[in-house]
Amino acid sequence: MAYAAVNSLIQTLELFQRTYPAMINGQVAEMVDSLHANAEYFQRILENTSQQVYEKIKDLEGGMRAAVQHAEDLLESNIVGILRERYNQQKEKNNGAKWTIQDEARVLLQDLPQAIDKIDAMRKDLAKVIESSTSNVNANAYGTSTSQDHYVKPGDSSSPKRDSTVLLQEATVGLDNALTDITNRLLGSAFEREVIPILGMGGCGKTTLAKKAQDDLSIMSRFDIQVWVTISQEYHLREVLLSLVCSVAGNKFQDMSDDQLMEKAYRALKGRKYLIVIDDVWSTKIWDVMARILPNDNNGSRIILTTRLKDVAEYVNSDIPPHEMMPLSLDDSWKLLCDKLLSEDHTCPSELEEIGKKIVGKCQGLPLAILVVAGHLSKVGMTKESWATVAKNVNKVVTSYPDKCLAVLAMSYYHLPIHLKPCFLHLGTFPEDHEIDAWRLIQLWVAEGILKSNKLRSLEEVAQDCLEDLASRNLVMVTRRKLNGQIKRCGMHDLLRDLSVSEAGKEKFLNLIRNINRAPNFPTHNCKVPRFSLHAHFSLEKFSDSSQDVRSLYIFKQLLGPTGRTAEFKALRVLVSIPRPIFKYRHCLTSDSAFLRYLEIRRGNDLTESLPYLYNLQTFIFKHDKLKCDAVLTLPDYIWNMKQLRYIHIQHCIHLPNPQSISSTNVEDSRSDLGLQHLQEFSRLCFASCTKEVLSCLTNLKKLRIANIQEDINGLEGTPGSLINLVYLKKLESLYLSCEMWELSSPLADSCSFPISLKRLTIFSGRLSCEDMTVLAKLPNLEVLKLRWVEFRPSVWKLNDEDQFKQLKFLLLVDNTYIKQWEASSVYFPNLRRLVLHQIRNLKRIPLAFAEICTLESIELYMCSRNLEKSAREIQEEVSSVAGNDCLHIGIYNDYHTYKRRV
Repeated sequence: MAYAAVNSLIQTLELFQRTYPAMINGQVAEMVDSLHANAEYFQRILENTSQQVYEKIKDLEGGMRAAVQHAEDLLESNIVGILRERYNQQKEKNNGAKWTIQDEARVLLQDLPQAIDKIDAMRKDLAKVIESSTSNVNANAYGTSTSQDHYVKPGDSSSPKRDSTVLLQEATVGLDNALTDITNRLLGSAFEREVIPILGMGGCGKTTLAKKAQDDLSIMSRFDIQVWVTISQEYHLREVLLSLVCSVAGNKFQDMSDDQLMEKAYRALKGRKYLIVIDDVWSTKIWDVMARILPNDNNGSRIILTTRLKDVAEYVNSDIPPHEMMPLSLDDSWKLLCDKLLSEDHTCPSELEEIGKKIVGKCQGLPLAILVVAGHLSKVGMTKESWATVAKNVNKVVTSYPDKCLAVLAMSYYHLPIHLKPCFLHLGTFPEDHEIDAWRLIQLWVAEGILKSNKLRSLEEVAQDCLEDLASRNLVMVTRRKLNGQIKRCGMHDLLRDLSVSEAGKEKFLNLIRNINRAPNFPTHNCKVPRFSLHAHFSLEKFSDSSQDVRSLYIFKQLLGPTGRTAEFKALRVLVSIPRPIFKYRHCLTSDSAFLRYLEIRRGNDLTESLPYLYNLQTFIFKHDKLKCDAVLTLPDYIWNMKQLRYIHIQHCIHLPNPQSISSTNVEDSRSDLGLQHLQEFSRLCFASCTKEVLSCLTNLKKLRIANIQEDINGLEGTPGSLINLVYLKKLESLYLSCEMWELSSPLADSCSFPISLKRLTIFSGRLSCEDMTVLAKLPNLEVLKLRWVEFRPSVWKLNDEDQFKQLKFLLLVDNTYIKQWEASSVYFPNLRRLVLHQIRNLKRIPLAFAEICTLESIELYMCSRNLEKSAREIQEEVSSVAGNDCLHIGIYNDYHTYKRRV
């Protein structure tokens, strides 16, 4: 896809201009300006060209992509050569002659003029084709056409915008009868273990129905434990077993054999009344395994199983016919469209009703197709002409392809604004049924260079907007949102993922390797595809002749160890290795891997050999499987020279060296500018590194996780850390503290200085007094407070008149056995929306005054005492009697899985 390559070049040029301004002068400046002008020209052409003209220039797109990528590679390679020479000179104590600015300019210009000539020639060819095409349709210089089939112009202020956006919600229309049938079978009087199969084609609502039944309050109260297990078509038995065992018995059984895992799951479920949902089953073999694990104790346990295959449904329960999903009626299809499209009274203008029913009629009652069409309609004008255009496209797509649902989804993809297409295609890199952390996806999009930069917004903000836009079009499923409404986790429906993979292959955007035990010889016709996602056992030897073309490598399955010639990925921008490696990372990373922007790995003892050369690294995610989480790792001094770092997530405690003791490879740096100015998130910094010298060099941090190891100072050089130094983090919004370092004699007021910008605070395993809570209450912007395993001394939490959490919206208390009494009035929490208590055993009552908090929406109790349940009900009754409605939701849950899923 040429558009993604063009965006990447523009970002690289802008980064070069910001970071190394002293290098840009004379001929270098002319070269940079020429590249930037041509890239922006290509960007405008691809964004604004009509579909009719785009078909004419499509043959040139491959050459455009290759020319742009080549120029970017040369530019980055030349910059890296200069930085490496600087590093080597400093490492050798400057024994040799220093490079002058003229020397660096000579290196920068190496081979680039020829690359620019190719881009200039491509621009001329493009202009000729556009001029010839647009003259035939009387269009403007950029080929904008009045054709009904055109690309939406992203960011065009003249484009009409809807007053409200599509809200992502479950498609429950038409499921009432089906839900009644399922719940009746779940609540039936039969003591025998019963399997309830739900049968239907992909996208018909099987999973939605199963989830709605599982989340029904009457169902939750009837079962001791509820578990959700997703199988999928490409399941692996061990992963299924681990998922089940982690849900019922915790997550400390990674080293068990499959047989041991099966026995552990069986024993954990033995004697308990359970509800297990087994989603997306494609084989009777996996059911044979699951049936042995799930005990039949004649206690009314139930199993819901969803499948697309009738033979599977009949195999798991041959006595009772499966619940077969039926297509939605025309009325229900129309109601679903209106519910998703219209945010207020769900009433559609009368002039659109007839054409609207034609649209949903062509979706043939498939909920997924209706949701995708609704997402598309939310982005076009609310006019009869616009809807008529959509109706014509739906009919054409549905009748032109044998798989009608995929055709409808393809229509939604083809009508995406071009700036969203690379983001949608990139989602195909993840495995089927993979839940994606939004922060990880955003950092990947930034590192891939596929986003269109905006001078008024950060790339992370641009990525967040793109993700929300895809969600509003129902091309991304939101599985969890933050309190502020932002997406926290998301995923893709199988059919949408299939579409993404298919289109990514056509666009030469991504090559997905899957469904093979040992890969065949590497296909030469795919060598120019810049991204590879490995979902099968694969040897990197297959890349030996083409690794120089690979920009992104995603490894989701165990690799086969190298036996001969290895591959060196010199152009690699992204490396994601999820499974524990059986190879050395130097097989992927060398001193030439300086382009790398995103690195996510496990282990990597040999990684330090390459780190000094990763000048462009933006995101670093690391976990060493053989080290305990409380192990302290000291990062090398040259971490401070990695100026582009945006995100560091390391599962172990990290000690940072004193930045004052290092020398910079950047001649533009001064001693007052030693910090990592782009770093926004850091997890997990050890307490010993919370020094003035360190934190004053991380001034743009927005999120920080501090790991407390009381003995982490032992053996580490430098001044002991202090949370007083948090005052230097003026932009900090989220802070996680493990607070065992706070003794009762050292209250928060004396040991910590929270920045006033703080919005989210989590305190883990600390000791807090009433005076400490007064300190927290004074934080003016605090919206989320989570107290996990915190000791209250004394055991009475009594808030003073000045202890007002004025902006607090979410309060979580976890496993607090020390608090026995809580005294508070509504004025202390005037904006609280959600109160969550988990495993609170000794507290007898929630303050009744909480009934007077007009903003309170829910009180959730997870594995709490009966007294607290009774207290919550009393508050609900008080609210009902005063407000006259049931606006306060009380949730009472008795299993850890539900807590993890909801909180």
